[in-house]
Amino acid sequence: MTASDELKWLDILRQRACEYLEQRGLWGLRIDDTPAWHRAPYSCIWAARNEENPAWGDWWVICGGLPTDCVSAVFAGSARNAMHAIGSRWIEAARCMKEGDTRPATWTGLEEASPELADLLEIRGEFLVSWSGDDACWDPEWPF
Repeated sequence: MTASDELKWLDILRQRACEYLEQRGLWGLRIDDTPAWHRAPYSCIWAARNEENPAWGDWWVICGGLPTDCVSAVFAGSARNAMHAIGSRWIEAARCMKEGDTRPATWTGLEEASPELADLLEIRGEFLVSWSGDDACWDPEWPF
């Protein structure tokens, strides 16, 4: 991926993150211009700052080649913690889906719950948890 392609990819995903937050009813959040973490062309995590409604708090949004999802900064104080929290939530949602509980689909913003979807969600959740624990995935210079 060229630098130009990566910038286009990031622009598209930033817009996707903005739209996702609005769909979830989280208005007034400002997505940072650059992601807190990214690995093109796989995934990125954006910080969403709540300047208009500080009582609602800040959020983290993940998107890319996986479901778009978010977590409150109250529960995840860094992009790395957000990745772990979202991955863990997906693993739990997949387990519940496999057991026939369809409610977890709404935890992840998915429209449906199925065994096939559960397998994909579980795999992606496991990747996120793994990446969150891998120091090589995190630049020590990043303040996130």
